[in-house]
Amino acid sequence: MNADQLLATADVESVDSALKEYGDNASILVHPEMLNRMMEHFPDIFTKQGETIHYRSTHAISVHNGKDGAIEVLEVG
Repeated sequence: MNADQLLATADVESVDSALKEYGDNASILVHPEMLNRMMEHFPDIFTKQGETIHYRSTHAISVHNGKDGAIEVLEVG
């Protein structure tokens, strides 16, 4: 496993951990590079529904312009 794969694995674990507090009523914001890493190494956990990308089929995921690795979880509904 190379460094980029390790970082992508850590990214997925971080997002999963952040979502535990919110259940299915959450939307996720991540840095564009983080999203690209996760999508490159774990494409099966992303689905496209209309114009929205979903993480694990339940959470809308989008990008922010903050620090790479920073995750924002927004409650919805």
